[in-house]
Amino acid sequence: MKAIMNDGVMERLIATLMELRKRESTDLPLLKRQLAETEKGINNMLNAIQAGIFTPSTKQRLDELEETKSQLEVSILQEEIHKPVLTREQVAFFIYRFRKFDVTKREQRQRLIDSFVNAVYLYEDKIILTFNYKDGSKTITLAEVEGSDLSVLGADEECLQ
Repeated sequence: MKAIMNDGVMERLIATLMELRKRESTDLPLLKRQLAETEKGINNMLNAIQAGIFTPSTKQRLDELEETKSQLEVSILQEEIHKPVLTREQVAFFIYRFRKFDVTKREQRQRLIDSFVNAVYLYEDKIILTFNYKDGSKTITLAEVEGSDLSVLGADEECLQ
């Protein structure tokens, strides 16, 4: 919760998420580049036709380019639907709403943990937390846990059964 309440941390997190989002979809930029090349080819064919160069193979090539363009447009729409591009404001809204969580409520604590913690590894002398972001992990010794809220709370009855 300390990290969530820190404006600097939140802004870095939002910036990192936006950067990762740009790098995440490699298909969409490739499809858009192919579409631009196809449209350039169509324009070249139309220029050739306007210049009086019209043969059966010109017509066939133009039809192929038109079909490719149509397929690429559909693929781009499918990719955009499958992986919608979120604005910075949408990401910030999602991240900042964690500030409103009431950590005294078990469901909200669970949602907070599920959102940020990937795994917890418990050893005899330490606990390793891995987070849901690149290279994110933290090692906590049992000495650090003693006296914290964790040692006071103990295990729930559900966990002991």
